[in-house]
Amino acid sequence: MSQAEPRRSPRESSFSFGRSLTFRLIAAIVLIIFVCVLGDYRRKGNAMLQAERYAVGLVDRLEGGGTIPLNLDPAGWELGDDDVFHLEWLSREDARCLRERAPRMLVAWSPPMPLVFAANGHAAVLMDNGRLRVVWLTLAEFSRATEAQSAVLRSCAATEAPKKPTGP
Repeated sequence: MSQAEPRRSPRESSFSFGRSLTFRLIAAIVLIIFVCVLGDYRRKGNAMLQAERYAVGLVDRLEGGGTIPLNLDPAGWELGDDDVFHLEWLSREDARCLRERAPRMLVAWSPPMPLVFAANGHAAVLMDNGRLRVVWLTLAEFSRATEAQSAVLRSCAATEAPKKPTGP
């Protein structure tokens, strides 16, 4: 003879269902957080890798003494090869002025990267005292860096502007 299974009360069944539902919700939330963190890590890593590739290509073009070249296209770099924006408009005077007045110069940067659990920002290539460095700049840091660099260039343009002759 087989023994009869003990019957569960309705209260035990609803408790078991609630516990199962709670466990599944917690597991789903943990999985979603994991996927978002992994996505942030990969997006940021890919941007930093592209900036690193750009910097490595640019190292070959650095002039003697770690000065920045006028043409910032690295050797073997195809236009549109990667999503890295770089300075294209630097004149010889601008480059000289930035070297003299700004210890850190923003040379190249990625498009803004939206992240879920980390600060949004840009992968950036900086010329730091004659050496190229790849860094992550938050949007606020990037904005400050570009504004500071623009201010240095404006001050250079103001001091080097040709003086208008006065008098007859």
